[in-house]
Amino acid sequence: RRMAGVVTALMVDGDDLYVAGKFSDADRRSNLAVWNDVTGAWRSLCGLSGVCGVSGGEVRSMAILGGSLYFAGSFTSAGGVPAHRLARWDGREWYAAGDVNGEVNAMAVVRSQLFIGGAFTAVGQTPTANAARLRAGHWEGLGEGVGGEVLALHAFGGCVYVGGRFEAVEGHAAVQGVAVEGVARWCFDPENKADAQWQAVHVDGGSVGSCRVILPWDRPSSDGNDQ
Repeated sequence: RRMAGVVTALMVDGDDLYVAGKFSDADRRSNLAVWNDVTGAWRSLCGLSGVCGVSGGEVRSMAILGGSLYFAGSFTSAGGVPAHRLARWDGREWYAAGDVNGEVNAMAVVRSQLFIGGAFTAVGQTPTANAARLRAGHWEGLGEGVGGEVLALHAFGGCVYVGGRFEAVEGHAAVQGVAVEGVARWCFDPENKADAQWQAVHVDGGSVGSCRVILPWDRPSSDGNDQ
């Protein structure tokens, strides 16, 4: 059946297609719905209280971690549970996943850690700067963070690529001589001898401006750095 509204995010998990946006009808209530390819039917994501979906805003990104689904965006409640911009769904019930004080635009998962990016300065009592990660059940910033709004995250290899409206990470406009111009990456040490750190990403032709989408591209540039 045709969906009346706007779709903001899609995610596939097995036979299920999760759809988020701005819509609501009998089978797709409160801005979230699931299409099952086996049954050929829609269903809503309702908690044990019977309250479905999210309210107070929209979902902009979805991710899977540890058997749960995470939803992020601009909403303030999920399944009737207060959840400021970030919520977790375990298949039966909704839970708040972190009290974010600004909108979350993107998520990614690397090494069993959930990364979020957007326009915020704290998750709960933890100061952050537009990017954070959930590691071993605790939220923390990515070093000194990102100097502007994060619009996109993409996990590739041992790194999280970060795109948005910014020209600095860790408070620096360049990292190891490479300018930060709308895209950077947070990379893990392959040998696990040190914590992850920020790296600039070389962009042929200069600044990308406002980076909204990141896709993998594994081609070395002339200076030997990945592009």
